Amino acid sequence: MINPLRTVYDYTYPQNPLTHKRHFHLLPQSVEFWLGERQYMSTIQDEGGIWDHPKYAQLFENMLQNMAPHTKHEYFPWKITLIDCSELNAWAMPGGRIAVYRRLIDAIASEKRDFGLGTLSLEDRFAAIVGHEMVHPAANHTAHQIAFSIYSIFFRIALLIFLPGLNSEAIRFLSDLFLLSRGRSHELEADRYGMHIMADAGYDPKAALWLQHFFIANTKEDGGWLEWIANWLNDHPSSLERLEANKITLAEIRNSSRFIA
Repeated sequence: MINPLRTVYDYTYPQNPLTHKRHFHLLPQSVEFWLGERQYMSTIQDEGGIWDHPKYAQLFENMLQNMAPHTKHEYFPWKITLIDCSELNAWAMPGGRIAVYRRLIDAIASEKRDFGLGTLSLEDRFAAIVGHEMVHPAANHTAHQIAFSIYSIFFRIALLIFLPGLNSEAIRFLSDLFLLSRGRSHELEADRYGMHIMADAGYDPKAALWLQHFFIANTKEDGGWLEWIANWLNDHPSSLERLEANKITLAEIRNSSRFIA
């Protein structure tokens, strides 16, 4: 017999099949897909347009299809596009829309250093990007950010009630920190589950460590206190922090029964 209360509970507070975590689901999935599709092509055009490179386009499409079943959201309308832009960047939108920038692809392809991790194929290095970005829509990170934007309103109200002496700028700053901390946790979660997806699809998850070494080498992170403060004002954790977290995840994967060296 169907329990109507359980049905409502599972719909409004569902368990994600990838992360097994429960979160309030404020947007129907059809709306998420519509938002992702609506913003996807316009953002690509704004960022420089499609980069027409048949070899890389096919390579990334193959990786996307190989990893999709391991996201537990294989029914998503997954799509990946290469953008003709000179930034070291990649991003994802709801519904599985992913974009990777030309400069990031070229820089990774031309990087000769192995950063002490041994030989890794170019495909493994690229898979570290794709796996990470696939987790964002699979884990409903965009929907969670919308939910936390709503929570931040109540957070501001609480600050007004309990700390009436704060001015509006201080309240906005604390509220932004509240949202930024959530963004950083999403990035670490995308790294962790992205590595698991890579391993399940047959790619070397060690490439996720290589990728963070690559970013450290190309962004000159030094781990000093000024950088630590800057990271608290950023929605992404530092590459140094992500590298240490990825080392833990790699050990976790290697200790699992499904891992094949």
